[in-house]
Amino acid sequence: MVARTGFGRLAPPEDPEGLARLLVETLRDRERFRPRREAVVACFDPQRSIDDYESLFRRVLRDAR
Repeated sequence: MVARTGFGRLAPPEDPEGLARLLVETLRDRERFRPRREAVVACFDPQRSIDDYESLFRRVLRDAR
């Protein structure tokens, strides 16, 4: 989602200093990282997400039997 919408930044794994640096930089330049509604809507469809989770839960329950 971050890469597709530009909303936020990705910190390097296992790098607390890098995470802290990115948090500070992002907070200082909030406008640059504000979500663009059209980009988020294009990536995230609430109904599709609900359907996907329901499907996942059904598979997990089925496989657990």
